[in-house]
This record gives sequence, structure tokens and C-alpha cells, in this order.
Amino acid sequence: SERVDPSRHPLPWIKRGLRLLAYAQADRVVVQTERIRRFFPAWIKSIDIIPNPAPITNQYANPIQPDVTGRFRVVAVGRLDDQKGFDILIEAFATVALKHPVWDLVIFGEGSERPALEARIAKHRLANRIFLPGLTKKPEEEMSASHIFGFSSRYEGFPNALAEAIAIGLPAVALEGVSGVEELIVPEQTGLLVSEKGTDFARALDRLMQDASLRQAMGQAARQHARHWAPGRIYNLWETLLSSTARPPLLDH
Repeated sequence: SERVDPSRHPLPWIKRGLRLLAYAQADRVVVQTERIRRFFPAWIKSIDIIPNPAPITNQYANPIQPDVTGRFRVVAVGRLDDQKGFDILIEAFATVALKHPVWDLVIFGEGSERPALEARIAKHRLANRIFLPGLTKKPEEEMSASHIFGFSSRYEGFPNALAEAIAIGLPAVALEGVSGVEELIVPEQTGLLVSEKGTDFARALDRLMQDASLRQAMGQAARQHARHWAPGRIYNLWETLLSSTARPPLLDH
């Protein structure tokens, strides 16, 4: 089972060769998106696409309703490392922070990039607007209390955090060309896709932060779109695959 986009997560040449050898001899290989399937040569015939499920939740975001103090927030969840691109998200928020004084950015997670991210926040003098509270045991509650989901990952397999966010009804801003993101976000309907270069991410945040009706419409569409990855449907795909692969061959009589 390939759990990340191999085109963006390179391996040493020996491991690349061993992977192709192993996959060629496997009964089945599972990848999460069509983008990942296309990475492998056509002579590997045993590839199935099964994405991750988007969870069913009883908690939903209200992207137009401020919290009890009258504030709004952009939320993000993930490891604090280069893959997740939180440096991009912080820079984008910093670009529009003065224009939107009632908005904050909260990034849940922990990792090796914390010192660098804290230094970036300090450089922009936004320690009272950008928060790194660490891990949370209640990501559903934190997402449902937010108004925009900022997803800045440079590469993924099929991002669980983004799937959870759209299931909760958050409009999202994410980088284009990232495996899984292009399935989960329908541009201009459930969120906005932007280039990693330049100020595209900041402009997309600005657009959503100033347009409550757009946030509401995209959040509602996101909840509907998440039904494509309902857990029951995804589990059935796995059950069918495992049952058919494990079934012993019929004996000739």
C-alpha cells in the first residue's frame, strides 16, 4: 500500500528499484489517487485506487458565525515539518492580517519545525494573532469552532486532515497539484486551489475572510462533497479487495 505521492517523496535508487520489484510481484497494490497510480509504469497491472474515508461527524462548522469574543479564525492541523508547508500558511496570513484584524490563525500539531515557525511568527510580530498550541485530542471540536481551513501541504497521499475539514463543513484553501487535494476540493465550489508561488495563498485567504456568504456556500458544498468518501463506502472497497485477493484459487476437478 502506497501512502504518499511517490513523485514528491523521492527514495534512494536502491529502494526505488526494490519497490518496483515488490509491486510487480504483489497480488494487489493499493494507492490513494489516480495521480499516484499514474506514477508507476504501465507494466504494473495490479494497482487499485482506494482513498481514505472522510469521517461522519455530528459537529459542523458555522463559517459565518464569530466566536463569543467576536473573532474568526483560520485553522490548520498537522505535523510541524516542511511537508506540511506551514511556513507558506503563516506568510500568507501575515500578508493579510492587518486588513482583517478580527481574524486569527491557529495551527495544531507538533514537530521539528516549531522553532523556525515561531521565529517566523515573531518576525511578523503576530504572536497575538498566530498560535501554535501543540497537539489536540479534540480536532473535530477545534475545526467546528473555526471558519476557514488552511491546507498548505506541499505533497500528500490522501490528506486525512483535509477530508475531516470538508466533512465538518469548512471552506478550504490549498495548494494545487497535490495528491488527494484535487479530489477533495472542487475549485470555486468547496474551496480554492492556489499556486505555491507568489501571493496566491494570501489572496485566496483574503477573498474568503472578507466574504461570509462565500464561506457559507463553500462550507455547505464541502459537507455534501465529503459524502463521496463515506466510511462505509471506503470500507466496502477494502473488504472487496481483501476478500477477492485472499480467496484460494478454484481447484480443477
